[in-house]
Parts: sequence; C-alpha cells; structure tokens
Amino acid sequence: MRRAAACGAGAIHVALSSIELSILGAVAFDPDTLPAIRSGTWINTIDADDSGTLRHTIPLDGWPEALWRVLFPILLAAGTPTQSVDLATLYAPRLVPDPADRTLLVSLTPFELGQGLRATYPDALARMDRVAARILYLEELEWSHDPIALIPGDALSDAGWAAVGSVLPDPDDRWRWSLPLRIASRSTWDDDAGRRRRATLRVKELHAVLHLACELSCNGYDVDGYHRDLSQAVLADPVALDLVRDRANDPADELAIVRLILDQEQPGW
Repeated sequence: MRRAAACGAGAIHVALSSIELSILGAVAFDPDTLPAIRSGTWINTIDADDSGTLRHTIPLDGWPEALWRVLFPILLAAGTPTQSVDLATLYAPRLVPDPADRTLLVSLTPFELGQGLRATYPDALARMDRVAARILYLEELEWSHDPIALIPGDALSDAGWAAVGSVLPDPDDRWRWSLPLRIASRSTWDDDAGRRRRATLRVKELHAVLHLACELSCNGYDVDGYHRDLSQAVLADPVALDLVRDRANDPADELAIVRLILDQEQPGW
C-alpha cells in the first residue's frame, strides 16, 4: 500500500488530538469501524483528554496514503478531496516538524522573544546587562508582528518557553493547540533554507536596533554589549554577510548603517 510522500528536510508530522489519533489507529487496525466513525462514533483509546486539543503528532509518510485520504473529511471537517490534491496540501493546516527534533529553529516576534527572555533571565533588568538592553529594545519593536529572530530550543529556559507559550497564538484558530505544537508550528529545520532565514533575521534585528539607538534612551544598560553580540552573530554567519554585501548594490542601500557597524567591529570583514 502506497505511503504518503515525505516533504522538506525532515519528516513532516500531522498534529492530532487524542480522539483523532484513536480514530486513525482504529481504522488502520479494522477498516470496518469506518462507517460507525462516519456516523459520529468517537473513541479515545489514548488518554483521558477528550477536549480536542492537538497534542500528538505522527509522520505523514508513516501511514498509508489511502488511510489519510479516507479520514481527511473526518479529521479536518472538510469535503472529500480529489486525488489530484497531494496530502501535504490537504493537511497543510495541521502540518508541523517533529516537535522532538532538537535541531529545530523557532521563529519569534519581538514581543514573544522579549517575554521569553524576561522569564529566562528574571534578574537581567536589575543587572542592566546586555540581555536587559535587548529586552528593552524588543519592547520598542513590539508593534511589529513579524519575526525578529530564529532561535534554537536551548536559547530559552523551560520558564522562558512557558512564557512564550502564554502569548503564542494557535497557528489555526479552528483548533486548540498544545504548547509544544504551537512552538513546532513556528519551527523550521536547520537546513539551507532555515539558515538563510536565520541569517536574514540576524541582519534584521541588528538593522532595527541601530535605528532605534538614535531614539531610545537606555542609560546605564549595556547597549554596546548588546550591539556587539548582534554584530558578532552577523560576522560569524557567512550567509548573513553575503546578504549584507548583496544589498550594497541596492540604490536605497538600507543596510549601510549595518556595514558601518560591522566595519567598526571587524575592519574589512
């Protein structure tokens, strides 16, 4: 029996509730249960959670394609799909990387990252260190709902991720998502595409805070240390440096201030 095709750099997983995972297993084990399920019979053989919260994932390519297709109208409350639509498209609202993959990079907005840093470093503001400076600058950028950073899982503590989770919206409000799956929905693999996106956001954060430096007063905070951290991150990232060089040919040359700071940090970089 044909299996679903894998996508991307790693195994694509489908987010499921306990009830949905139970249904998938039941129909895979005994296809004769399908008519009862179609008529509205719900089962939960996984745990006591009947809330419908998406908290489980299984690989899209780990189950027969025919099974995914026959269950699609039940799992996503949608019409019967045509064979011309591939599974990755059908299940796109529920697809996430494997949450257990420790190499994933997580995309966060200024507000989300600021909340995570506050919880990870609760005494940073009292110390007025470079982390505190970053928190203050991120607060000034909270109006933006676009990502500002792509970070690995170990960049924040458990308390930090819990704080992120408290403000992280469900990726699709048709369903309630558990914290690990909300984080997974914002994640990308550490592959070429992921590294390019991370490099782009490194340059974006440095560019944004350099412009804010003219307006924001952080007297006593280690702003220079924060700027140096950002500059060093860009200088250590060949992809980011290529992005900065490429923009030098842009008539608008928006990254001129970034090149100036990089030249001060490492002449000739």
